[in-house]
Amino acid sequence: MGLPRPRMDYQTPPVILIGMHRSGTTLVGSLLQRLGLHLGWMQQENWEALFFLERNEQLMQVCGGGWESPDVLQSLLRYPEMRRQAIELIRRDMESWRFLSYLGPRYLWKGRGPGVLTSPWGWKDPRNSFLLPLWLDLFPDARIIHIYRHPMDVARSLSTREGRRAKRQVSRLAGESVTEDARKRGLGIRHEKGLLRWYRRLWSVPQVLSPLRRYEKLRVSATVSLEDGLRLWTEYVRECYAHVDRMPEQSMSVKYEDFLANPVPHLQSLRDFCGLSAGEDEVKSLCSVIRADRRYAYLEDDESRQVFEPHKEDEWVKRLGYDCD
Repeated sequence: MGLPRPRMDYQTPPVILIGMHRSGTTLVGSLLQRLGLHLGWMQQENWEALFFLERNEQLMQVCGGGWESPDVLQSLLRYPEMRRQAIELIRRDMESWRFLSYLGPRYLWKGRGPGVLTSPWGWKDPRNSFLLPLWLDLFPDARIIHIYRHPMDVARSLSTREGRRAKRQVSRLAGESVTEDARKRGLGIRHEKGLLRWYRRLWSVPQVLSPLRRYEKLRVSATVSLEDGLRLWTEYVRECYAHVDRMPEQSMSVKYEDFLANPVPHLQSLRDFCGLSAGEDEVKSLCSVIRADRRYAYLEDDESRQVFEPHKEDEWVKRLGYDCD
Protein backbone atom coordinates (compact mmCIF):
# COMPACT_ATOMS: atom_id res chain seq x y z
CA MET A 1 0.00 0.00 0.00
CA GLY A 2 1.18 3.52 -0.74
CA LEU A 3 1.73 6.19 1.83
CA PRO A 4 -1.53 7.99 2.71
CA ARG A 5 -1.48 11.68 1.93
CA PRO A 6 -3.00 13.42 4.95
CA ARG A 7 -3.50 17.12 4.56
CA MET A 8 -3.79 19.96 6.98
CA ASP A 9 -6.79 22.21 7.27
CA TYR A 10 -6.17 25.31 5.20
CA GLN A 11 -8.20 27.77 3.19
CA THR A 12 -5.46 28.86 0.80
CA PRO A 13 -2.79 26.46 -0.49
CA PRO A 14 0.77 27.71 0.05
CA VAL A 15 3.28 28.86 -2.53
CA ILE A 16 6.57 27.00 -2.09
CA LEU A 17 9.73 28.41 -3.67
CA ILE A 18 12.41 25.91 -4.68
CA GLY A 19 15.72 26.13 -6.48
CA MET A 20 19.45 25.84 -5.94
CA HIS A 21 21.08 28.19 -3.43
CA ARG A 22 22.21 31.52 -4.94
CA SER A 23 19.91 31.05 -7.92
CA GLY A 24 17.68 34.08 -7.40
CA THR A 25 15.16 32.67 -4.93
CA THR A 26 15.91 35.57 -2.59
CA LEU A 27 15.23 38.17 -5.26
CA VAL A 28 12.00 36.55 -6.41
CA GLY A 29 10.84 35.90 -2.84
CA SER A 30 11.46 39.49 -1.75
CA LEU A 31 9.56 40.88 -4.73
CA LEU A 32 6.59 38.59 -4.15
CA GLN A 33 6.50 39.50 -0.47
CA ARG A 34 6.38 43.18 -1.39
CA LEU A 35 3.48 42.38 -3.71
CA GLY A 36 1.56 40.81 -0.83
CA LEU A 37 2.71 37.18 -0.48
CA HIS A 38 3.09 36.37 3.22
CA LEU A 39 6.48 34.64 3.60
CA GLY A 40 6.64 34.70 7.37
CA TRP A 41 6.97 37.17 10.22
CA MET A 42 10.28 35.98 11.65
CA GLN A 43 12.79 35.60 8.81
CA GLN A 44 16.45 35.34 8.03
CA GLU A 45 18.01 38.02 5.85
CA ASN A 46 17.34 35.91 2.75
CA TRP A 47 13.56 36.11 3.30
CA GLU A 48 13.44 32.57 4.66
CA ALA A 49 10.83 31.97 7.37
CA LEU A 50 12.64 30.57 10.39
CA PHE A 51 9.80 28.20 11.22
CA PHE A 52 10.20 26.29 7.95
CA LEU A 53 13.95 26.79 7.66
CA GLU A 54 14.63 25.24 11.07
CA ARG A 55 12.49 22.21 10.34
CA ASN A 56 14.03 21.69 6.93
CA GLU A 57 17.51 21.91 8.47
CA GLN A 58 16.61 19.50 11.26
CA LEU A 59 15.14 16.94 8.87
CA MET A 60 18.31 17.02 6.80
CA GLN A 61 20.54 16.73 9.86
CA VAL A 62 18.74 13.71 11.33
CA CYS A 63 19.31 11.94 8.00
CA GLY A 64 23.01 12.69 8.26
CA GLY A 65 23.16 15.47 5.70
CA GLY A 66 22.57 19.13 5.05
CA TRP A 67 21.96 21.51 2.19
CA GLU A 68 25.35 20.52 0.69
CA SER A 69 24.53 16.78 0.89
CA PRO A 70 20.75 16.60 0.43
CA ASP A 71 20.51 13.21 -1.25
CA VAL A 72 20.55 11.42 2.14
CA LEU A 73 16.93 12.50 2.58
CA GLN A 74 15.89 9.66 0.30
CA SER A 75 16.34 7.24 3.22
CA LEU A 76 13.58 9.06 5.10
CA LEU A 77 11.29 9.57 2.13
CA ARG A 78 11.46 5.89 1.17
CA TYR A 79 10.63 4.60 4.67
CA PRO A 80 6.81 4.94 4.85
CA GLU A 81 6.41 4.61 8.61
CA MET A 82 9.15 7.09 9.45
CA ARG A 83 7.92 9.46 6.78
CA ARG A 84 4.47 9.32 8.32
CA GLN A 85 5.97 10.20 11.70
CA ALA A 86 7.85 13.14 10.18
CA ILE A 87 4.62 14.45 8.70
CA GLU A 88 2.89 14.13 12.05
CA LEU A 89 5.66 16.04 13.83
CA ILE A 90 5.40 18.87 11.32
CA ARG A 91 1.63 18.92 11.63
CA ARG A 92 1.80 19.22 15.40
CA ASP A 93 4.30 22.05 15.20
CA MET A 94 2.14 23.95 12.71
CA GLU A 95 -0.88 23.58 14.97
CA SER A 96 1.04 24.76 18.05
CA TRP A 97 2.09 28.16 19.39
CA ARG A 98 5.43 27.70 17.56
CA PHE A 99 3.74 28.56 14.28
CA LEU A 100 3.15 32.09 15.58
CA SER A 101 6.76 32.85 14.63
CA TYR A 102 5.56 32.46 11.04
CA LEU A 103 2.10 33.98 11.42
CA GLY A 104 3.10 37.07 13.44
CA PRO A 105 1.26 38.97 16.19
CA ARG A 106 -1.74 39.97 14.10
CA TYR A 107 -2.83 36.31 14.14
CA LEU A 108 -2.34 35.92 17.90
CA TRP A 109 -6.08 35.90 18.65
CA LYS A 110 -7.24 34.30 15.41
CA GLY A 111 -6.06 30.79 16.16
CA ARG A 112 -3.16 28.60 15.17
CA GLY A 113 -2.18 26.67 12.09
CA PRO A 114 -2.37 27.52 8.39
CA GLY A 115 -6.17 27.46 8.51
CA VAL A 116 -6.21 31.06 9.75
CA LEU A 117 -4.48 32.29 6.57
CA THR A 118 -7.00 33.55 4.04
CA SER A 119 -4.64 35.46 1.74
CA PRO A 120 -1.72 34.12 -0.33
CA TRP A 121 1.11 32.72 1.77
CA GLY A 122 4.08 30.42 1.47
CA TRP A 123 7.76 30.12 2.22
CA LYS A 124 11.10 30.22 0.48
CA ASP A 125 13.98 27.87 1.22
CA PRO A 126 16.28 26.11 -1.29
CA ARG A 127 16.08 23.02 0.95
CA ASN A 128 12.47 22.72 -0.21
CA SER A 129 13.96 21.36 -3.43
CA PHE A 130 14.55 18.02 -1.69
CA LEU A 131 11.96 18.18 1.10
CA LEU A 132 9.06 19.03 -1.18
CA PRO A 133 7.57 15.50 -1.09
CA LEU A 134 7.02 15.84 2.67
CA TRP A 135 5.41 19.26 2.34
CA LEU A 136 3.17 17.99 -0.44
CA ASP A 137 1.94 15.26 1.89
CA LEU A 138 0.51 18.08 4.00
CA PHE A 139 -0.33 20.51 1.19
CA PRO A 140 -1.08 18.52 -1.98
CA ASP A 141 -2.53 21.62 -3.68
CA ALA A 142 0.57 23.75 -3.09
CA ARG A 143 1.85 25.88 -5.95
CA ILE A 144 5.53 25.52 -6.76
CA ILE A 145 7.87 28.20 -8.12
CA HIS A 146 11.25 26.96 -9.33
CA ILE A 147 14.03 29.49 -10.00
CA TYR A 148 17.23 28.44 -11.75
CA ARG A 149 20.42 30.29 -12.73
CA HIS A 150 23.62 29.70 -14.68
CA PRO A 151 25.63 27.07 -12.76
CA MET A 152 28.92 28.98 -12.90
CA ASP A 153 27.39 32.12 -11.41
CA VAL A 154 25.84 29.95 -8.70
CA ALA A 155 29.15 28.24 -7.93
CA ARG A 156 31.01 31.56 -7.77
CA SER A 157 28.43 33.12 -5.48
CA LEU A 158 28.49 30.08 -3.17
CA SER A 159 32.27 30.07 -3.06
CA THR A 160 32.36 33.75 -2.12
CA ARG A 161 29.68 33.41 0.55
CA GLU A 162 31.11 30.29 2.18
CA GLY A 163 34.66 31.63 2.03
CA ARG A 164 33.63 34.77 3.90
CA ARG A 165 31.69 32.72 6.43
CA ALA A 166 34.72 30.50 7.12
CA LYS A 167 37.00 33.52 7.61
CA ARG A 168 34.49 35.08 10.01
CA GLN A 169 34.32 31.90 12.05
CA VAL A 170 38.12 31.62 12.20
CA SER A 171 38.25 35.16 13.56
CA ARG A 172 35.72 34.32 16.26
CA LEU A 173 37.56 31.15 17.28
CA ALA A 174 40.81 33.12 17.47
CA GLY A 175 39.16 35.55 19.89
CA GLU A 176 39.13 38.45 17.48
CA SER A 177 36.25 40.90 17.75
CA VAL A 178 33.41 40.67 15.27
CA THR A 179 31.21 43.66 14.57
CA GLU A 180 27.49 43.49 15.34
CA ASP A 181 26.69 43.76 11.63
CA ALA A 182 29.04 40.86 10.85
CA ARG A 183 27.46 38.81 13.65
CA LYS A 184 24.00 39.41 12.25
CA ARG A 185 25.13 38.50 8.74
CA GLY A 186 26.54 35.29 10.13
CA LEU A 187 23.19 34.45 11.70
CA GLY A 188 21.30 35.67 8.66
CA ILE A 189 19.47 38.36 10.62
CA ARG A 190 18.15 41.61 9.21
CA HIS A 191 17.94 44.79 11.30
CA GLU A 192 14.74 44.54 13.32
CA LYS A 193 12.82 46.65 15.78
CA GLY A 194 9.98 46.38 18.26
CA LEU A 195 8.25 43.13 19.12
CA LEU A 196 10.07 41.13 16.46
CA ARG A 197 13.45 42.11 17.90
CA TRP A 198 12.50 40.94 21.39
CA TYR A 199 10.89 37.76 20.07
CA ARG A 200 14.07 36.86 18.23
CA ARG A 201 16.21 37.51 21.30
CA LEU A 202 14.04 35.17 23.34
CA TRP A 203 14.16 32.57 20.56
CA SER A 204 17.99 32.68 20.43
CA VAL A 205 18.60 32.13 24.18
CA PRO A 206 18.77 28.28 24.02
CA GLN A 207 21.22 28.46 21.11
CA VAL A 208 23.50 30.94 22.83
CA LEU A 209 23.60 28.92 26.07
CA SER A 210 24.37 25.59 24.41
CA PRO A 211 27.97 24.55 25.25
CA LEU A 212 28.17 22.62 21.97
CA ARG A 213 27.40 25.66 19.85
CA ARG A 214 31.07 26.63 19.58
CA TYR A 215 31.77 23.41 17.65
CA GLU A 216 29.51 24.65 14.87
CA LYS A 217 32.08 27.34 14.13
CA LEU A 218 34.43 24.68 12.79
CA ARG A 219 32.18 24.02 9.83
CA VAL A 220 33.72 24.61 6.40
CA SER A 221 31.42 24.21 3.42
CA ALA A 222 32.47 22.02 0.52
CA THR A 223 31.10 24.65 -1.84
CA VAL A 224 34.10 26.88 -1.28
CA SER A 225 35.27 24.86 -4.30
CA LEU A 226 33.85 25.89 -7.68
CA GLU A 227 33.82 22.28 -8.85
CA ASP A 228 31.72 21.19 -5.88
CA GLY A 229 29.37 24.11 -6.43
CA LEU A 230 28.82 23.01 -10.03
CA ARG A 231 28.20 19.43 -8.93
CA LEU A 232 25.67 20.54 -6.33
CA TRP A 233 23.89 22.73 -8.90
CA THR A 234 23.24 19.65 -11.03
CA GLU A 235 21.82 17.74 -8.05
CA TYR A 236 19.41 20.53 -7.19
CA VAL A 237 18.29 21.25 -10.74
CA ARG A 238 17.68 17.57 -11.42
CA GLU A 239 15.57 17.25 -8.26
CA CYS A 240 13.61 20.44 -8.93
CA TYR A 241 12.69 19.40 -12.45
CA ALA A 242 11.61 15.98 -11.20
CA HIS A 243 8.98 17.82 -9.13
CA VAL A 244 8.05 20.27 -11.88
CA ASP A 245 7.62 17.52 -14.46
CA ARG A 246 5.34 15.56 -12.12
CA MET A 247 3.03 18.49 -11.43
CA PRO A 248 3.10 20.86 -14.42
CA GLU A 249 -0.27 22.45 -13.62
CA GLN A 250 0.85 23.42 -10.10
CA SER A 251 4.35 24.64 -10.92
CA MET A 252 6.18 27.42 -12.71
CA SER A 253 9.87 27.60 -13.66
CA VAL A 254 11.72 30.90 -13.97
CA LYS A 255 15.11 31.40 -15.60
CA TYR A 256 16.95 33.98 -13.52
CA GLU A 257 18.72 35.56 -16.51
CA ASP A 258 15.45 35.99 -18.44
CA PHE A 259 13.84 37.48 -15.35
CA LEU A 260 16.60 40.08 -15.01
CA ALA A 261 16.52 40.95 -18.70
CA ASN A 262 12.74 41.52 -18.82
CA PRO A 263 11.38 41.54 -15.25
CA VAL A 264 7.94 43.15 -15.68
CA PRO A 265 6.15 40.35 -17.60
CA HIS A 266 7.86 37.69 -15.51
CA LEU A 267 6.82 39.32 -12.24
CA GLN A 268 3.31 39.82 -13.58
CA SER A 269 3.10 36.10 -14.34
CA LEU A 270 4.39 35.22 -10.89
CA ARG A 271 1.92 37.62 -9.28
CA ASP A 272 -0.99 35.98 -11.10
CA PHE A 273 0.33 32.49 -10.35
CA CYS A 274 0.39 33.31 -6.61
CA GLY A 275 -3.06 34.92 -6.68
CA LEU A 276 -1.83 38.35 -5.59
CA SER A 277 -3.89 41.48 -6.19
CA ALA A 278 -1.07 44.03 -6.60
CA GLY A 279 -1.53 46.46 -9.48
CA GLU A 280 0.56 47.02 -12.60
CA ASP A 281 2.12 50.22 -11.26
CA GLU A 282 3.40 48.41 -8.19
CA VAL A 283 4.93 45.67 -10.32
CA LYS A 284 6.68 48.18 -12.59
CA SER A 285 7.95 50.17 -9.63
CA LEU A 286 9.58 47.11 -8.08
CA CYS A 287 11.13 46.08 -11.38
CA SER A 288 12.66 49.50 -11.98
CA VAL A 289 15.60 48.77 -9.65
CA ILE A 290 16.45 45.29 -10.97
CA ARG A 291 19.92 45.14 -12.49
CA ALA A 292 20.16 43.27 -15.78
CA ASP A 293 23.97 43.39 -15.64
CA ARG A 294 24.01 40.63 -13.02
CA ARG A 295 23.38 38.11 -15.78
CA TYR A 296 26.28 35.80 -16.68
CA ALA A 297 28.72 37.63 -14.43
CA TYR A 298 31.18 34.73 -14.67
CA LEU A 299 32.02 35.72 -18.26
CA GLU A 300 34.10 38.59 -16.89
CA ASP A 301 36.41 36.15 -15.09
CA ASP A 302 38.85 34.08 -17.17
CA GLU A 303 39.40 31.47 -14.46
CA SER A 304 35.67 30.86 -14.09
CA ARG A 305 35.26 30.46 -17.84
CA GLN A 306 38.04 27.88 -17.93
CA VAL A 307 36.59 25.94 -14.98
CA PHE A 308 33.16 25.87 -16.59
CA GLU A 309 34.27 24.85 -20.09
CA PRO A 310 34.29 21.04 -19.52
CA HIS A 311 30.92 21.28 -17.75
CA LYS A 312 29.21 22.37 -20.96
CA GLU A 313 28.71 18.68 -21.69
CA ASP A 314 26.58 18.25 -18.56
CA GLU A 315 23.07 17.01 -19.41
CA TRP A 316 21.33 19.75 -17.43
CA VAL A 317 23.63 22.51 -18.66
CA LYS A 318 22.61 21.56 -22.20
CA ARG A 319 18.92 21.11 -21.38
CA LEU A 320 18.70 24.60 -19.90
CA GLY A 321 20.68 26.22 -22.69
CA TYR A 322 23.72 27.16 -20.67
CA ASP A 323 26.18 25.36 -22.96
CA CYS A 324 26.19 28.11 -25.58
CA ASP A 325 26.47 31.28 -23.51
